[in-house]
Amino acid sequence: MSQSCSPRIRAALTTAAATLGLSFSLAQHAAAAPLPLLRITDLEATMQVPGLRVVDVDNAGQVLSYQLDGATYLWHPDTGVRVIPLPRRTSMTPNALNDQGAITGDIYRIGEYVPVPYLWHPVKGLQRLPMAEGLVRGTSMAINIHGQVAGWGSGGDNEKNHLIVGSARHPMFDPRPWQRGSSAAYAINAAGHVGGSTTAAVGCCRSAMLVGEHGRTRLLGSLAAPGERDHSQVLGLNDSDEAVGESAVGGLPHAFLWSEATGMVDLNPSIPGAVVSSGTDINAAGQVVGEWNDAVRSSTFHWDAEHGGIDLNDRLDPADPLTSRTRITNGFAKMNDRGQIVTNAYIDGEYKPVLLTPVQP
Repeated sequence: MSQSCSPRIRAALTTAAATLGLSFSLAQHAAAAPLPLLRITDLEATMQVPGLRVVDVDNAGQVLSYQLDGATYLWHPDTGVRVIPLPRRTSMTPNALNDQGAITGDIYRIGEYVPVPYLWHPVKGLQRLPMAEGLVRGTSMAINIHGQVAGWGSGGDNEKNHLIVGSARHPMFDPRPWQRGSSAAYAINAAGHVGGSTTAAVGCCRSAMLVGEHGRTRLLGSLAAPGERDHSQVLGLNDSDEAVGESAVGGLPHAFLWSEATGMVDLNPSIPGAVVSSGTDINAAGQVVGEWNDAVRSSTFHWDAEHGGIDLNDRLDPADPLTSRTRITNGFAKMNDRGQIVTNAYIDGEYKPVLLTPVQP
């Protein structure tokens, strides 16, 4: 394809490639400016806390992490480490962080294991979020800028899961109580729109969905071929209602991007070498991060409409002394609007959580 084609034609090619799920290797690649390189922060070494699990990064660059059966930590390079200690005889798992430094997840008393959602605020401290009548257990997976949280809950061990939303002022409740099957939420944006998955009936197929005001639900479709079982879910959502997640193709998960304009687009073909993949987060610019695997390798990828999918190992700054000792691996990945990414890596052969920060050459 000639590089001299007009911007309008190039945009049309990009849209067509995205809509059809083609590899993003057309003229937009030739015209795209290089992505910034990434500088590595070894979070365990920097924070001097062993056995960390990284959870999230906010738009100020503050990182949320925790130790299994231990404390929760907030870290920023300018302010250092802040410890959020465990209440006595409890276990607490953080799942998400917002730009005000508020944390949400689940908490339970040791020996009982009845987890309930919680909210921790830098000023107001820890609060167990009340559950609506009929719900006794649950977890919160996401929090927005207004302190609204979303996750799932149930009335007992053998009951279906309900998608639940709430806040410190409003008990966690199911906005779609008429739903016959099980549902869960993994993302919530500033408008209070929720992304997750639902089943039409207990034991049936799982479908990616967005839930808006008054429980209005939109199923996002599937990448599965006709006759295949639908298994899809939203894992990340931005304020433009662009969603990412995974959808089964031939029984294998493929990362997808969904928007009102394009519908569900398969990102897997644009990630070099990927056999399976999953989109785990999307920022305000529409940049996506997630994980991919082939038969022998695994890693974290970055995707955008200009460059397609790129293994993060190919973006590490060669001037960073950690680069030669580091291999980004697959797993959990989150990204903020500044392009900072938290994920996992092997550094000198040890599995570590890392923060990757864009740097201009």
